[in-house]
Amino acid sequence: MRYPFFGISPDQYDVGVNPSCAINASGVVVEIHKAQGPADWLYWWVGQVNGVTLRWTGHDTNKFDTGYNPPVALTNDNVVLQVHDSGGVTLNCWYSTGKVSGNRIDWKAGEKGKYSGGRDPTVAVNKNGVVVEVHNREVGDPLFWSVGQLSGTKLKWTGHDKNSFGSGFNPSIAVNSAGVVVLVQDSGLSKLWYWIGQVQGTKINWIGNFEYDSGSNPSVALTEDNYVFEVHQGGASVYQRVGRVNGNRIDWNDYFGNGSLSNYFDDGITPQTATNGKVAIQTHSSEVIWTMHADASLVVDRASWMQDHLNVLGTKTLRQIAVPGSHDAGMYVYGLATLGKTQDLNIYSQLVDGVRYFDLRPQYKSKTDEFVIHHGEGVLNVEGPKLDEVLDQIARFMREGHRELAVLKFSHYEDFDQAAFGKMCDRINAKIGAWFYTGWSASGKRLADTPLNDYLGSRGTALVVCDGSYTIPANIKGIYVYRDWEADDPQSGQLTVFDIYSKTTDFDVMAYSTEIVDGLPRGQIPKFNQFNGRCKKKPDVPCDLFLLSWTLTPPTAVWPFSRIANKNLVNNMDAVGKNAAGQIVNILYVDYVEYARGTDVAMVRNGIAP
Repeated sequence: MRYPFFGISPDQYDVGVNPSCAINASGVVVEIHKAQGPADWLYWWVGQVNGVTLRWTGHDTNKFDTGYNPPVALTNDNVVLQVHDSGGVTLNCWYSTGKVSGNRIDWKAGEKGKYSGGRDPTVAVNKNGVVVEVHNREVGDPLFWSVGQLSGTKLKWTGHDKNSFGSGFNPSIAVNSAGVVVLVQDSGLSKLWYWIGQVQGTKINWIGNFEYDSGSNPSVALTEDNYVFEVHQGGASVYQRVGRVNGNRIDWNDYFGNGSLSNYFDDGITPQTATNGKVAIQTHSSEVIWTMHADASLVVDRASWMQDHLNVLGTKTLRQIAVPGSHDAGMYVYGLATLGKTQDLNIYSQLVDGVRYFDLRPQYKSKTDEFVIHHGEGVLNVEGPKLDEVLDQIARFMREGHRELAVLKFSHYEDFDQAAFGKMCDRINAKIGAWFYTGWSASGKRLADTPLNDYLGSRGTALVVCDGSYTIPANIKGIYVYRDWEADDPQSGQLTVFDIYSKTTDFDVMAYSTEIVDGLPRGQIPKFNQFNGRCKKKPDVPCDLFLLSWTLTPPTAVWPFSRIANKNLVNNMDAVGKNAAGQIVNILYVDYVEYARGTDVAMVRNGIAP
């Protein structure tokens, strides 16, 4: 299923409240918001989405209007349609039209007028210029609709209902070119409702409405093929949902496969969303201060991003592509394991989210003859899920028919010897051996030089690589040797990776520091700039892949530090291409993977973003 996931937003782009947003087919973005505090001044921003990066290009420094609750819509011809209420004792709804010109909105090119009494209006326009609008009356919770026709910057209202069609607060509306209408609203009692309607001439015919969640301040976007993207506020956090219109109702989707139809993506309040079918955007206010935040997400099926683009990726090798990677991938469980928790999606859900490189750290429990995933060592060791659970989740994903390549790197063994290692290999083979890649031979290509088409002939593939000095059992075909860039014997590895973390909780140090430590810059981007594709101690051996360790490393409580790193991944990677040695970043390695939008970054870097 195609869906966006917004993740942790970058730092503020402005101060204000109630930001609304719109995007058109060219990726042009318009945002309208009210000034912070009691002032009723309205301001705009213009931006552009390229790939998954939202860049703000222009804004007004003087208010363009006054009012409250300012939703906005945008046509593919760059015509802006904005509505708001007047506030005050006598509440009225007003509209304005204008046109985006470069990095500005020319309001003089349009018109302005009062169209109804009421408050809290919401507006949308489809490709045919059909406008739909819903608002509350001045007092209470009755909802009323309006229909109009936009021709250039001229808006003609063609129909209004005389009697309330329903009740609720904080409505948000979307419409597609087939005239399908989706409206969401809250009850004022932390209950969320949606309505399905159909534009028929100058009217909206409502055909279904249902309660669907708890929360407040919902917002909705609708694609041409009836996918529904919804965001809403829950306390001081913002959540998102994905579904599809089916007759008179919405079929909501558990897109991570984690049993949740509504997923947290950031802290904040009053979120708004919009989509052009290929990209979705969101804006929201901070939950504590008057700052506003925004980001973009691809609208794609992340569970099949390789399979869906084998026409482009099939002839490329691991060395030639970028993939999202999961640091301490198995540490997603709760209880005491939260001390070492680095993810909140399990392995199956990470696969569905598009992660294709997994850092798995096994520990052998001799008393029970079983393996667990762990983090740390000695007295600081924290145990996670059983290895069997992790392998079963990988098997589940592969069994569903995804033609995707998952690299499973095993290292950091705890309480191991050769016998335990042999047992672990047997267990891995028994659980997921059906999806092993067995086409490599000592005289053949390196694993990193094997085209994806060879890995993904007719099914998904688990590429299992193991670090360390233990010997892989001779009877198992499809488990290979891994070596780090700085290993003493890199020639032993069928896959070699530059993987040097920055060991800091300071983001600027992790990302940018040029301080030399052990012969290398400390920052990840300076490290990459010096990477030449050769192993440290034996330069005649290729170092196949560069892993960008975009992680901060506190002794515990990784989550708040991961937010700092993850919110900065998209904008930093936008400017990083090939380095002077012609190398690329191959693995985007993060904690709490979904919040970094790593799959989106990888798709953009691989040239396969929609």
